[in-house]
Amino acid sequence: MKNFISTLLLLSMFIFLSSCDGNKTSNAETIEEQVAEEAKNALDEISEVVGDESGPILSESDIEKFKETFLPMAKEFEELGKGIEDDDNMDLSALFASAEVKSVLDKYGWDEDFGKKYMTIFMGFGYISMEEQVNELPEAQREQYRQLMSAQLEQYKGMVNEDDIELLKKHSTELKELFEKANSSN
Repeated sequence: MKNFISTLLLLSMFIFLSSCDGNKTSNAETIEEQVAEEAKNALDEISEVVGDESGPILSESDIEKFKETFLPMAKEFEELGKGIEDDDNMDLSALFASAEVKSVLDKYGWDEDFGKKYMTIFMGFGYISMEEQVNELPEAQREQYRQLMSAQLEQYKGMVNEDDIELLKKHSTELKELFEKANSSN
């Protein structure tokens, strides 16, 4: 669970650093490069969970169910994480396959595809958020950031089917509010 949470924190931190002001010092750029490398490693691990699906993974009902179940499940996963936090060797695939996680997923009506769906939602939302943040920058900085983030954007986008991205765009405001609510409760 610790690796899972660390992965989410790294990705969140990467998104934050990617959206910061363009007046960086060389120390900040070095930190950003380190975070980018760690984020790349986290993305590689997430890619293993999402797999090589060529078609869309999500449906409208998946998104609705996610919005209804995410916060209560997050609380249960947080409690569960306290018990398995010391297992640094557990990767995301093993985490989603663990009996403890499966029992929570069963409780909320999710099946063995939850890991793929969750990661697709998270990665797709991450991609949409980064694109929005870049588009909100002053024009002079926009191209610089696009170049800086191009590999990460492509990696995110490469893990999520375009149809899933379009579906997530329809729900991006609600998902943003949901994720902000989850972050504020921690």
